Amino acid sequence: MARRPKTGRPRKTTAEQDAAMVAVAKQQPFMPLRDVATSAGAELHPSLVTNRLKKAGLYTFKPCGKLRLLERHKAARLAFATESLQRYDPDFWKNVIFTDEKIFRTDSEGRVRARRPRGARYEDQYMQAWDSLRANTEMFAALSGSMVKRLQSVVDAAGGMTNY
Repeated sequence: MARRPKTGRPRKTTAEQDAAMVAVAKQQPFMPLRDVATSAGAELHPSLVTNRLKKAGLYTFKPCGKLRLLERHKAARLAFATESLQRYDPDFWKNVIFTDEKIFRTDSEGRVRARRPRGARYEDQYMQAWDSLRANTEMFAALSGSMVKRLQSVVDAAGGMTNY
């Protein structure tokens, strides 16, 4: 029994072009979708490229910027905190300063996305190093006892070391 020809619009890509796009996206997961299409020899809309990659099991996600904590890291942190709480009396903790900081960056790359299979977020080839020579704004907060000591904003446009 022979298959009848399909009705409707013909596919814009061939199976070979689809395979080429998948190969390029696997090799270079951060490549923009238009460049993935061009490397396969076609001028395609990014949503069409996304659909072809999804069918091959490659989805578009925001890349992970740092490694996650493993269970052993979490256990070591919890053990350290528990031991420290038991070692010192409550009056000791009134004199301890707890600090935290958050760095906001400006990057020229805009919205970076990685094409990867589900469940592969923390594999090295899908992670992006956050290197920027642009301006950084750092927010620094310190707590002592139950009182907020100071909130300080430091702008470091040169990208060098920040002195508090």
